Amino acid sequence: MQEIVRELSQSELFRGVPETVLQRVAEAGQPLELRAGEVLLSPERPNHHVYLLLSGALAVHFGAPDSPEIRELSVGFSVGEISVINGNPPSAYVVAKRDSRVFPIPFELVNELTGGPGTIAHNMLRILTGWIRTNTE
Repeated sequence: MQEIVRELSQSELFRGVPETVLQRVAEAGQPLELRAGEVLLSPERPNHHVYLLLSGALAVHFGAPDSPEIRELSVGFSVGEISVINGNPPSAYVVAKRDSRVFPIPFELVNELTGGPGTIAHNMLRILTGWIRTNTE
């Protein structure tokens, strides 16, 4: 578990977060192994996790998983935030560009760590993700 805590602490998402919180996040899941070409997120499937990329690379695609790549995500990036915060399915496909490891953070824990629905922080995140989703579409 200490290895996961170390990996979490090196991400932008968890910058400056106390180790006690990182340990709690590390206890909430197990890393997932993805094979190159495996779809992690899809507009056809609801998403209930934020995924932190621990190793490998992910690619973002609009329209289809084999459409041209819009962006490559490297170690330390996270995906799934928009769909978790606003409760809609993902707006894009996220595909493992090569064999990769991701750490899933459950929706319930994300809500708890952001203050949850009904807080100013959560409402600001919901508004921002709505703008991002609208601009993306």
